[in-house]
Amino acid sequence: MTTVRDAFFDFCRRSGMTTMFGNPGSTELNMLRDFPDDFRYILGLQETVAVAAAARPYRHRGCGAGRGADRGARP
Repeated sequence: MTTVRDAFFDFCRRSGMTTMFGNPGSTELNMLRDFPDDFRYILGLQETVAVAAAARPYRHRGCGAGRGADRGARP
């Protein structure tokens, strides 16, 4: 039987999303236990730092709302 955790990581792999940013609390610890080797976890010391770090590569590719603000910036 596939768990939600396994289904989530499989979905992320198929989507090409193998880097995660976060500031885990006790709720997320089970998700991070035995974290897959093909994923990378970037720890932020506060939620807004993790969100900003996750948004940066996306914005620098010219996607989303940050496109105008980052025009001319290099990835």
